[in-house]
Amino acid sequence: MRYLFSLSRAKTVIFKSRGTTKDIYSNFSKKVNVSRTKYVKIFKNTTKNFDALRKKWLKNDIVIGKKKYDWLNKFFFYYIEKSYKNFFKKLDELSHNPKALLFLSLTCIILYFFSWFFLIENRVSSGFQKIISLKDDSFSIDNIKKITNSAEWDFKIASFFFFPYQFSQEKKFQDAHHIITWALSITKSIKDFYKLYDASETFIKKKWVKDLMLSQLLENIHPAFEKIIQDGEKILQEFWAVHDIGNPQIQKKIDEQVKNLKLALVYLESFEKNYATFLDLLGHTKEKKYLVVFQNSDEIRPTGGFMGSMGVVSLFRGKVKSFEKNDVYAYEWNLKRQNLEKIPAPEGINKLTDSFGLRDSNYFIDVWESAEKIKFFMEKSGYKIDGIIFLNQNVILEFLDTIGWVDYKAIKQNITSDNFSEIMSLLVESKVRKEGSLGSPKQALFDFIDDFSKKIIQEKKYKEYLAILWKNIKKREIIFYSFTQKENEFLKSLGLDGNIIYPKTLDFSYPVFTSISWNKSDRYIKRIFEKDVKINADCSLSTKMKITQMHSFTKGNEDFLYYIMNKFGIENQDYLLWIQGKWINYQYIRVIVPNNALVEKSKDIVVEKDEQKQSINFYLKTDVGQESSFDINYSIPNPSCKKYDFTFLKQAGIKEYNIKITNNTWGLEKNGVKEDFVYEEK
Repeated sequence: MRYLFSLSRAKTVIFKSRGTTKDIYSNFSKKVNVSRTKYVKIFKNTTKNFDALRKKWLKNDIVIGKKKYDWLNKFFFYYIEKSYKNFFKKLDELSHNPKALLFLSLTCIILYFFSWFFLIENRVSSGFQKIISLKDDSFSIDNIKKITNSAEWDFKIASFFFFPYQFSQEKKFQDAHHIITWALSITKSIKDFYKLYDASETFIKKKWVKDLMLSQLLENIHPAFEKIIQDGEKILQEFWAVHDIGNPQIQKKIDEQVKNLKLALVYLESFEKNYATFLDLLGHTKEKKYLVVFQNSDEIRPTGGFMGSMGVVSLFRGKVKSFEKNDVYAYEWNLKRQNLEKIPAPEGINKLTDSFGLRDSNYFIDVWESAEKIKFFMEKSGYKIDGIIFLNQNVILEFLDTIGWVDYKAIKQNITSDNFSEIMSLLVESKVRKEGSLGSPKQALFDFIDDFSKKIIQEKKYKEYLAILWKNIKKREIIFYSFTQKENEFLKSLGLDGNIIYPKTLDFSYPVFTSISWNKSDRYIKRIFEKDVKINADCSLSTKMKITQMHSFTKGNEDFLYYIMNKFGIENQDYLLWIQGKWINYQYIRVIVPNNALVEKSKDIVVEKDEQKQSINFYLKTDVGQESSFDINYSIPNPSCKKYDFTFLKQAGIKEYNIKITNNTWGLEKNGVKEDFVYEEK
């Protein structure tokens, strides 16, 4: 079918069957959107001389429409096509112009090399800075994902632009290749970690905490855990293949993180190697019972503090089946009913009592010996235990510093690290729950622990919690001792068993305090440890050691204790003030030194020696507001003329020391030492 229309300046012929219009005026064909029906739709903006069409002639067979100008189509189908044609036209011209072609080639090469010096290095540096920033960020899995994905994108961009260089045998290019591969391995490792975290969180949410069987969770995530170890090994492999990173600042930060990774891998691989043993510790195949000992460092004892409160926890498949919370005097009452043959109290404890019992059984310097004695008394009391978990009060104080405070609902009081010791001690000492014929501390501490646990879960500061636990394991403030040899060897590999490995340094000292004060005055004791070392002509050492105690109880401390007692209506205030520390601090002190040390004899000391060490034992009293000290002299032979090095071991439970080491030519002073300290002569 064909229609012919008269135009003012030309004629347009529309062929419906072909779906085209012929514009006679412009002499070229243009496709239009022609309907397949009997009607033809003509758009004003796509047909030339549209205004010349006479509408009245078109009413029956043609629909006239107006269409908005299509910028998108014009750009993509006109300008890009035009640019495309122009580009190849210019390229064709360049191919016939050698000088221009050479200039273009050199420009491309310069730009590509510029990408090496700027883009590749910039992206790698940016990615590493993002990864390093995770160390100081608060633990948030969403934030970890965001930063890791951004860093990974940086490394992928660098990898793309670096591709032509990776085949070079030059050292700097090989280094760069290893750095980029190493960087991508790091992001992969982190991504595998948060996949593991997500899987664990999903499992926990599905089961919820009260129904969670931890050993079952560990069994489920074991393959993902193995993958993280493989990732870590790959990271180290790529790092060790790098000769020089090229940026000293980044090198320093990365060296620190690699050191942490190496240490983490040691523990992770130990965990992997002893995976089945760890499940056994959680009671995966049979129920386990552990004695949890809460130690009060206000009365210092060798493993950390007086064992005032205890509890027996039963575990099956990593789930707590029961937790029988008690105090040491309740177990002592059971012992009394067993008519146990009287055991004489050892030196020091005999100043408190003539018989040795459970409450004083963490008397021994080596944890294994204290643990075995505790087990002995617990079994005599009617409890079979598989191990002991020691938790010192200082750990709670660090958690309180992190979470700020705990709303202790039982007394409607906010508990902080500043008032925890005084308030809890006063509540425990002043209100007594009778059990048998012996008085025992109340539920005050256990009630607080419930509120404390809820606040810990609520705050979700997991990164900080892990840091506190790790730090306090290193300081032996947290100890887990098993009576199964294989399990305890595993705990030892993690540094959890608490036993001292006496150092190989030329000299070492380990002062061990046992409070026999009958009060909480250790709360106010500040300690200074001083050594003056003289190196003799034959390289032997002559050393003078001084231990100083300062009793810092003040009028301000007294006023605060009275304030707390008045607030809670506590009676017997003068007696409790004495119990809380306004009295003489009395210590039995054993200083452990090398077994080859030649100790200068004195009427005030007793020396005990074994294959590993020797112990210098004495007593020290310190009055309120006063200072006292004790001097020890000994020499150490040094036939190989080894350079002087010294290790100071800090007892669990003691918050900090001030340390001074001097000789004729040098001096060292460190205040606020909160963990083991090593000095090496340069």
